[in-house]
Amino acid sequence: MGRLRSSKRGSKRDELLDKVWGYEHYPCTRTVDNHMLKLRQKLERDPAHPLHLLTVHGLGYKFVP
Repeated sequence: MGRLRSSKRGSKRDELLDKVWGYEHYPCTRTVDNHMLKLRQKLERDPAHPLHLLTVHGLGYKFVP
C-alpha cells in the first residue's frame, strides 16, 4: 500500500479503490467513505470536524499534514 501524501489536487474515490485495494471493478464507492470515517475516528481529535483527512466535494479526499 502506498503512502498517503499531501496533495493540492486530492484523490478521487476511484483512484483510492484502484491504488490502495487494487479494485478494477467494485460494488460501491462507500467502501472508501467507510475507511475514511474509521481513519478519522482514530486519527483526528474531533472526527466530525477533521483537520487532516478532508473531504473535497465532487472529487474525493485530501490529506493535509
